Amino acid sequence: MSVTRNVLDGLIFGVRFILAAGQDVAERNKLNFAAPFAVVDNTTEKRTDVSIANASSSASGLLPQTTGANKVLITSSGNAPIWSSSLVLGTNPSTTGTIATQNACSWWARNSGNTDNVRLIDFASSTLQIGQTASLTLSLHASTTVSLLIGGNARLTVADAVATLSLTTFQFERGVASPVIAQETDTAGSATGDTLTIQAQSCSGATSTGGDLVHKAGTGTSASGKQRFKNAAGTADRLVCEDNGVSINGAGSFGGGVGVLGVLNATTVPNTNPTGGGVLYAEAGAGKWRGSGGTVTTFGPAEPHCPTCGRDCAHEWSNDAEGWHLSVCMWCLTDALGGLGVIRKEQCDGHS
Repeated sequence: MSVTRNVLDGLIFGVRFILAAGQDVAERNKLNFAAPFAVVDNTTEKRTDVSIANASSSASGLLPQTTGANKVLITSSGNAPIWSSSLVLGTNPSTTGTIATQNACSWWARNSGNTDNVRLIDFASSTLQIGQTASLTLSLHASTTVSLLIGGNARLTVADAVATLSLTTFQFERGVASPVIAQETDTAGSATGDTLTIQAQSCSGATSTGGDLVHKAGTGTSASGKQRFKNAAGTADRLVCEDNGVSINGAGSFGGGVGVLGVLNATTVPNTNPTGGGVLYAEAGAGKWRGSGGTVTTFGPAEPHCPTCGRDCAHEWSNDAEGWHLSVCMWCLTDALGGLGVIRKEQCDGHS
């Protein structure tokens, strides 16, 4: 039988035959190699001959008497075939490796619907790509550990249920809009969400000190960002940390102060008594405290203004459950006590 070049889409494929070493192919009258096999690049017509036995003669030849087990015939020079443990592809291929290819190489497969080609592996110009943007699921399986190495150093190691990062900085690319770190939603009807913990480093030495946990907003040329702690729905700020200070119930108005605490007016003032403590809030700009007994104390006057003198010097105490209310205007009180000589009043410069 004579073997000729089989052409499919411009490529000529060789045929592999397994024969006993030293067996005379012609005498068996099974195969007759009248010319060397060839692999032809249909674009450049670059030809590499692959010979079985005698490449310079039309006579039949013998398979070489000695060949390495499980090796591939990669080229031939006259009557001296060259066998290798590598499958070599392309021009200027790698000189090592079980499969040795040229610089630009790829491995593709047909998708399940036989409608498109799917890239599995592509390598060119020192860049290795695995998979592509088309519908493709990539799974990495290992019995114990999967590691990602950069420069020979393990940067990401996944073992069982623990992922270890060996990085000093973990950051999102600048073009990512509003990135989120969150746990997947549990859709079970009676589920209770799991606790998400972010913890600084612990130390176990006899005289060790645990690491600090730092939350930091971004900086800018005009103003710095804010650290915002929101309600569960993400619709309202409950605690905001800014350069000037910390505010409760929204972004603060600090009156030019730095390192201060601002309390915005309550969205809804408390109407029941807290248990085991008290509630601090602001109403109409006045600082108030409701204790567990129900007494509301106004300690930072803003309203009401005194109906007698009209000044904002009033303090209030009230308890709706007990049905009483007390207001004291400190200005009027000091007027009444002024004759005792224990209180001194002064008018500020520029005011009459």
